[in-house]
Amino acid sequence: LIGLGMIIAGISIGISRVRGTFGAYNISEARAAETTTIDEAFGSVSVTEISSDVTIMPTDKSKAYVEHTDSDSFEHLIRVKNNTLIVEFKDTSHWYEHVGISIPQLMGGETIADPGPVYIYLPKADYDKIDISTVSGDIDISSARGRHLDMTSTSGNISVKDCAVTNKTDLHTVSGSIYTENLTLDDTDIDSTSGDIRLNYTVCKDIDINTTSGDIFLNSYSAASTDIETTSGDIILNDYESLDTEISTTSGCIDGNLKGTYKISYDTLSGDVNIINNFSDGYPMSIETMSGDITLK
Repeated sequence: LIGLGMIIAGISIGISRVRGTFGAYNISEARAAETTTIDEAFGSVSVTEISSDVTIMPTDKSKAYVEHTDSDSFEHLIRVKNNTLIVEFKDTSHWYEHVGISIPQLMGGETIADPGPVYIYLPKADYDKIDISTVSGDIDISSARGRHLDMTSTSGNISVKDCAVTNKTDLHTVSGSIYTENLTLDDTDIDSTSGDIRLNYTVCKDIDINTTSGDIFLNSYSAASTDIETTSGDIILNDYESLDTEISTTSGCIDGNLKGTYKISYDTLSGDVNIINNFSDGYPMSIETMSGDITLK
């Protein structure tokens, strides 16, 4: 009985997923990285991934290309359809590859291969729409121009640098953080539940920024209209300028170094208020908070 118990104890049940498992045995090995060149013309980009990090960057070549890794258990479907470059993750594994009985530590078992990152190189052009979606993979885009930028991830981080968007920008995460730098934007919506939001050297028209517990940092920032809402996250404004500002928070603190003149109105229940300069005329700024402190200069 003791021997039988030891054997049973040594058996592990592996419940695998697309990325990572508890012991799927000798299932799949990733093949060497592949490069897919896009011969057809396109005006938009759509990327749908699960756990792969997605990076979009410019290329001086005349044709776009995608670097990716496939295996016997997953692949990336890459095609142009309706003037859109589509990059899509597809799970091609069998059901028994996701529920297996193995002894991986004792017998050298292998897990389903990690999909690895996806790199997309785009020729310099004005794109109609760039749409990227992941579950846990990070998203990183740089030096892109277009009318509409839409980036969504559940737990992955989002980074946008040196981009210009002339129409609509949407950046959304649940627990991932959002970081931007050197952006020129029009109508913009940015939200994260628990991740931080950091905007550096950003010029935009109208912007809505929302978090629940994540902090919000705006540095060297200029806008026509700014609406900021958070429950418990702090709001830090540095070298900040906006022609119209509305800020709402429950317990988060607000600390601002403002550029220009402002007419500030505030409503607070128990938070301390410290407004150093005489902000009595200028751009309208409305602040509502329950218990968060307000410090502006």
